[in-house]
Amino acid sequence: MFQLLISITAIICITLPAQSQDNVSTWLQRMGCEELLASYLENQLDHGSRIEQIRAANQLADVYAILLARSSGKTDSETLQRAIQLFERIPEAGTTDLRVQLYRATYLAAEQILERYRLRISSKQEAEVAIQQLNSVAIELQTLRATLMKRARSSNSHDEKRMQQIGLLTSYLAWSKYYIAWYEGDMGKAKEAAQLFSEILMGEKPSLQSVSLDLKIHDTGARSILGIALCKAIGNDPIGPELWFEELEDPRTWSEVQNAIPLWKFFLLIDSKNWNAVLGTLTNSTSLNKTLSNRVAAVHALEDYTDPAAKELAQTAIANLIEINQLGIVRDIVFTYGEEALNKDGFIAKYIKGDIAFQAVADEYTSDQPTSNPAIAAQFLQAATLFTNALRATDTNDFPTIKSDCYFRTGISLFYASKFSEASFAFQKSSELDSKEQTVWMAIVCLHNVHELSTEQEFTKDALIELFLKAWPNSKRTSQLMLHKTDVNTATIDDVELLLSIPHSSPEYEKAKRQAARSLYVMWQRNDHQHVLVGNRYISLASAILSEDAKDPKNEKLVQRAIVRALRILEISLHSEVQRLQAAENALQTLDFIQQSNSEILVEYAGEIAYRNLLFLLYTDELQEASALYIQMTESPEFSVWVEHASAIIWNSIQEESETATPLLTYAVGTTILLQHTESEYGTNTLADLATKTAYAAYYLYQSSNEELYKVELLRIARLLISQRPKTLQILLLNAEVEMNLGNKDTALSQWKMISTGTPPGSDDWLLARYHAINMLSSSSVDKARQLLDQHEILYPDYGGGATSELFKQLHLKLRKETSE
Repeated sequence: MFQLLISITAIICITLPAQSQDNVSTWLQRMGCEELLASYLENQLDHGSRIEQIRAANQLADVYAILLARSSGKTDSETLQRAIQLFERIPEAGTTDLRVQLYRATYLAAEQILERYRLRISSKQEAEVAIQQLNSVAIELQTLRATLMKRARSSNSHDEKRMQQIGLLTSYLAWSKYYIAWYEGDMGKAKEAAQLFSEILMGEKPSLQSVSLDLKIHDTGARSILGIALCKAIGNDPIGPELWFEELEDPRTWSEVQNAIPLWKFFLLIDSKNWNAVLGTLTNSTSLNKTLSNRVAAVHALEDYTDPAAKELAQTAIANLIEINQLGIVRDIVFTYGEEALNKDGFIAKYIKGDIAFQAVADEYTSDQPTSNPAIAAQFLQAATLFTNALRATDTNDFPTIKSDCYFRTGISLFYASKFSEASFAFQKSSELDSKEQTVWMAIVCLHNVHELSTEQEFTKDALIELFLKAWPNSKRTSQLMLHKTDVNTATIDDVELLLSIPHSSPEYEKAKRQAARSLYVMWQRNDHQHVLVGNRYISLASAILSEDAKDPKNEKLVQRAIVRALRILEISLHSEVQRLQAAENALQTLDFIQQSNSEILVEYAGEIAYRNLLFLLYTDELQEASALYIQMTESPEFSVWVEHASAIIWNSIQEESETATPLLTYAVGTTILLQHTESEYGTNTLADLATKTAYAAYYLYQSSNEELYKVELLRIARLLISQRPKTLQILLLNAEVEMNLGNKDTALSQWKMISTGTPPGSDDWLLARYHAINMLSSSSVDKARQLLDQHEILYPDYGGGATSELFKQLHLKLRKETSE
């Protein structure tokens, strides 16, 4: 949330360098297995060649940054130490880029810990470690920055890369000093940080008259102005931070920073312990996040609870958190600071006591089954007692939603303690207040575990089962519940083999065979280490039963069984770890036979059958037919769920066989996948390539059909991508071409110029961007365009060669003719 520098180095900091990865690291990155990737790269540092070590170190810096951005709580310090230790494991030949990346990872880790410490999520001990690391990295940043600046001053040429490194180091150093100053109350460090921020803003000193305030329209400039404001507050500057904040409240300010100003002002009020002002802000502000602001207000006020104003603030903030149902946060606060801000005799205080007791034992006992350990059972019973006491409080009915949750937690505590009758009753009470799938399910499970049900309990269990089946017919648990009703419980492979050992001559053989098949399917759904064995066993057994049930198409009961069994065979036989293609083909043929006998009977299963057909075609290398089927599925809205399942599979397949990837198919698959994500995710490593290819497909379709739909979708995706990854070459090329051909010349020209600036002179991309920029310029200034082409011809007598050579030549001839007339 407060990683202030990620955006200014988006390409460097977030995207792992694909050009130097081996197959293993590339696969691990693509699968999102960052922890495994880190372990793999750490192993390469220990055992790899010199080249492998350098490559692994570069990748590790980015992996650590990703892990630290995702980590929480106790894992922060551990990951931070791994990042710091990387310094010591790198050979002396490490590049400046590498060192910058490592400093960045260390800074981001420390920043996260300190911002969580501001919220009192991280402990003071963790914050102390983070400050120590910031002090160390600040020294390294300052040393490396001084070295690079000295080289820059003594160099006769402008080194863009070195200047970028200096800019990054200055930013990291400024924010490092700010956090040190904030944590330690060090005015000297605050002034040093402010001075560095002013240099980023092209000023000699941190004054409004000295710095370039117009840079606030950019992310880095706005954040630097924010940094000065925060430093002014620490340093007790006579002018203070307000004038700087006023600058940032300008509508032209980079929106992300502008939107955060109310929160930063709120933090400054907290830091200054101006409790009355904090309370007023909590009461009147509409721009602050309620959960965040009330949490930070509560914990800081509780640390100054002897102050009457702080006491009032703490009580108000806690009450607000309860009102917005943030009981988990309240529990954490009470666990750390005690119950001072709560009514000790009230429902909430007693509920929190029970929740703390429950969480303490639940953290140690991770099984989802009742415990057989008497000591652990006693702890769960104690938690249940505390929850029960809470339910007896006089103000319980003031909190109906939390009351339902209290009953639920009572039930869970009793379930783990094997008090199944009492647990089921608690779950039923919870369901009466707020009927939820999990609550009703647990009430049924508890009754199922009662050794001998009373007549009333039997009636209750049947009623709960009927309720569940009607309320949640599409739940994953529904099939399990139906199996429970037919007495198929927790079967094992041995149980199945016992059923199948009944001889053919026995009158119970058919019943046993079908019960064995049902048991195997239940076992398949558990998805444990035996699921491949179970799946193959099920297919062998169910295929024989299927052929029997499908013989008489007039027997509706048998036909329905055959349909269900055929779909289950398809589900298992087409699983990636099973792939019993002959069984799948037989099941599909059976469904075709049933369809021919009754054209309406399979309508409700049409989407799933189409999806299974698609998988079968893919496994039999019929990608073209599978793609055509996918397009047909997208045209049926009722197939939408199955289209979503198929999209990722089809996308991966057409990437491997690109000749099948028609624009229409690429567009259909790509847009379906993108719809499963928020627009803010389009620029992520996971989706950026897919989104780019989808946009290109839309571009082709629009050019060939002139349909407005494709144009709208093309511009939407392309502009979202450029807003999120403004420096990614492929995205720049996409946007430049699209904006140019759709008539948005100013935007296109700006992007072509950015491409030519950011690519090596003489490269294909540079030549293409150069050509388009000059060509577009010629529409407004023929003379200037010709001058540029004259210069280009001098530098590149063959106009650079390649695909653009003839384009340059023809444009040059055209402009010469126009200027000579």
